[in-house]
Amino acid sequence: MRVFIALLMIAAGGLAAARPALPSSWSDRVPPAIAGWLLPAGAALVAVGLGMLLIRPRRSGQLLSDAPLISVLDRAGFTVHRSARGWQASGLWQGTPLVVRLGPGHEATRFGRPWTVVVSLPGRPAEPWPLMPEEGLVLDLRPEGFSVAMADLSRPERQHLFATRLNLLVAQRY
Repeated sequence: MRVFIALLMIAAGGLAAARPALPSSWSDRVPPAIAGWLLPAGAALVAVGLGMLLIRPRRSGQLLSDAPLISVLDRAGFTVHRSARGWQASGLWQGTPLVVRLGPGHEATRFGRPWTVVVSLPGRPAEPWPLMPEEGLVLDLRPEGFSVAMADLSRPERQHLFATRLNLLVAQRY
């Protein structure tokens, strides 16, 4: 769509800038008040169109990397099982059994993220809950425990908080 709009701008700008070179039957239809502005406006449209074609938005290849999260879990001795849609790790964090899942889902799309981390742990969440919904949304309460979604960990600049967040989750339960 971006390329189509850029080509349309180049064509319209080129036509407007070329008005003096067009046959008189075409150029006579333009009102005199507008005719003086056609050359600069056409040149500007061509320049913007070329800029749209030549300047591409920069995409970060780092956006979808979950390597920092996996390395924290590996160091803690978790067992990681990969699947087509993400991974699941299970192990002990400070003596507490945790199941950590990464994958797309409702929690991720709710916050506009490509994936989210969901941690399942035993106990009940303590009140008041210290985390904002994007940092730690309590998803469900079960007789054996509860689950927390952390969508902000899919941002590269927030992944260094993973171990700290796990410590907080373990501490914020009874």
